[in-house]
Amino acid sequence: MRNQSRPSPEELLAELNRPAATSFWKSPSFRLSSVALVMLLLMTFLRSKGPETHSKTAKKISAEHVVLNHIEDYFLRAESFKQEGRLEDALIDYSEILKKDPRSLKALTLRAEAWHLIGKPEKAESDWTAFLNLSPQNLTALNQRGLSRLLLGKYEAARQDFDLALKKNPGLAALWANRGLSWLEEKKWDLAEKDLLKALYLEPDLAEVHFFLGRLALAQKEKNGARRAFDQALRLNPQLAGAYYQRGLLNQGDKHCQAAREDLKQACKLGHSVACKPAPCKENS
Repeated sequence: MRNQSRPSPEELLAELNRPAATSFWKSPSFRLSSVALVMLLLMTFLRSKGPETHSKTAKKISAEHVVLNHIEDYFLRAESFKQEGRLEDALIDYSEILKKDPRSLKALTLRAEAWHLIGKPEKAESDWTAFLNLSPQNLTALNQRGLSRLLLGKYEAARQDFDLALKKNPGLAALWANRGLSWLEEKKWDLAEKDLLKALYLEPDLAEVHFFLGRLALAQKEKNGARRAFDQALRLNPQLAGAYYQRGLLNQGDKHCQAAREDLKQACKLGHSVACKPAPCKENS
């Protein structure tokens, strides 16, 4: 669905929450945006145990997929699997929890996040929908489902989620940025610019907003404006793979091959797989 010239919203989420041993969704994108994805649910739901107790318990139960007696032990083992980059195993445990407790908002949240990380936004959308059936109007769930829908190309449905979330919290820049991205994906430049400038006003240091504004400038053939926006995005967040990738393409187009190689190499290192196979570049003679 996406091509190399259209970095996806996923790139925004991956940079906020990247598991150590897992490539960024094994795809050039993800940050479904991620954007400043407020993982309020994770902070709210994750149990606050001492690190030493957590570590000992996790080691004890993570060696193999044995049947466990307590739901909390499944959570601990799933977390251990995630730390090892074994997201498929973590998903099995989250599913076991939901068999025992279909109303577990914590399990739905963590499973949806894991689906995102392995590149299955349709599964994540389903889990966020289940969450919203249990907790309607939840701000984070609306934002996250909207991001899943962006990845699936369901732009109007994504905006419906962002609109509901904005009614609840109109001061959250990430929501305006995500809605702006939905307009950007549909090539509705004026509407995209309006929402992105609103996000910029609310939070000038949100790197993803500058990244999206750079993409908007590119779409409008404003190369200098795009370069400035990508530069600023990377000053604010040096881990933003999509900005390195887009700036690398700009440098490549301008025959600044060394700079292009450096940017694309960094994008590749951060998980942007398309950047790992750059087109040949020849310096101007």
